[in-house]
Amino acid sequence: MSFITKGKTNWKFLLIVFILAAIVGGGILIYQYEWAPKEEIMTPEVKVPEKSAEEQLRECGEIERKDEKAECYKNVAINEKDPTVCERIPKEIDPYMEYQEQDCYVEVAVSKRDETICAKAREIYRDACYEKIAEIKKNPDICEEIIDRDYVGHKDNCYIAVAITKQDSTICEKAQNQIYKSWCVKTVQREPFVPEEVVIRFLHEYLYQGVHVEKSSLVTEEYKKKIAETIQVMVDPVIFAQAEPDEGIVIGEATIINDTSSLIATLKYSGGGDHNLEVWLLLINNQWKINDITWPK
Repeated sequence: MSFITKGKTNWKFLLIVFILAAIVGGGILIYQYEWAPKEEIMTPEVKVPEKSAEEQLRECGEIERKDEKAECYKNVAINEKDPTVCERIPKEIDPYMEYQEQDCYVEVAVSKRDETICAKAREIYRDACYEKIAEIKKNPDICEEIIDRDYVGHKDNCYIAVAITKQDSTICEKAQNQIYKSWCVKTVQREPFVPEEVVIRFLHEYLYQGVHVEKSSLVTEEYKKKIAETIQVMVDPVIFAQAEPDEGIVIGEATIINDTSSLIATLKYSGGGDHNLEVWLLLINNQWKINDITWPK
């Protein structure tokens, strides 16, 4: 059918074409606005301006409870990377308050990667501070700032942490304690450990690096189950004490009988009061693993 028929316009044909065009065009519009998937319109996120350091400090000062006030000041110090804020923590004869103040200096020093701030902390906190930053910077020279008193331990721990982080066994030679040194070298070179090395490595990771028993590869599944089932008490279920040793750990010589071994680990505390643990190990797939730790009363 054509537009022109015998010299006349074919109005019937044009009408049909017009109707079809209207139907098709309307269908397209309906699809676009009703059925077609619509793009999500993203509204810009409105960020609330953060409070200034002065505002945060004023709010901390208005807190009545001293423990909450201490926590508030510590958080501001860490966020602002300002060790002077730590000095605002209330000075109380209270282990918790002392911990908050000392830990404040450590955390600020770590956040700024500035070992000079560690000098503001006291003794064991200062040593831990130097160790953390030495490990972060992979710089064993920072370990020299640690002053071992009448025992060897913290400085060795520092060298070991740096050696393992850098995967450089030559740094292990700086350690004075032979067990620590051997453990360090074997850790870097991925060699099997003797019982004494397994115990010192486990206690070091558990006490100073926060490695939980269930995450440790140095203990048996039986021991993991025992600790998991232990009812919460006032003392730590692994070391049978309330605090970690502040003067290091001494490992006795192991007694080995076939596939079993045992030894005494002594936790050293300032002011005396050494704490002995009896550690039992099993040889599993040529690897010594801790199977139990008891407190011989």
